Amino acid sequence: MGVFYEQSEVVNRTSKVLHVRFDGQDIELQPNYDAEGKLLVDVRNMIPTITIPYAKSQNVLMGSEAAMDPTDYEVLIGVKAKSGAKQKDDISFCEQSSEPTRVRLEDYLDDPTLKIQVGGRRLKRGEAR
Repeated sequence: MGVFYEQSEVVNRTSKVLHVRFDGQDIELQPNYDAEGKLLVDVRNMIPTITIPYAKSQNVLMGSEAAMDPTDYEVLIGVKAKSGAKQKDDISFCEQSSEPTRVRLEDYLDDPTLKIQVGGRRLKRGEAR
C-alpha cells in the first residue's frame, strides 16, 4: 500500500475477512479468530498507521452505536499494543451482528416490527405522487 513507512498491527476481531479502503487502495484483513472464537496465533495484519481511523470507521459493529452519541460505537478491528505498552483497544473475539444499521432500530422506532422499505415505484415525468 503505497509508501507508508509507519506500520501498526491490527487485530481482526471476527472469523471473516474484513476490508479497508484508503486512498483508493484496498487492504484485506485476515481473521485473527476461528469460528469458535479461538485466537489464531500465526495471523498478523500490518497496515499503515495513517489508515487506522479509516479502518475503524469502515468496520463498525452494527447496532452498537449509542442512540444519543454517534461517536460512541464498537469496532471489529483493534490496534494491538506494542510490546510492554498497555492494551487500549478491545481485541477480544466478536462477530458482526445481524442489525441492519449502526444503531439499534428499537431505540428509535415505537414499533419494533416496523420494516424499512428501500426504493419504490418510479414516477413518470409530470406524474403526481
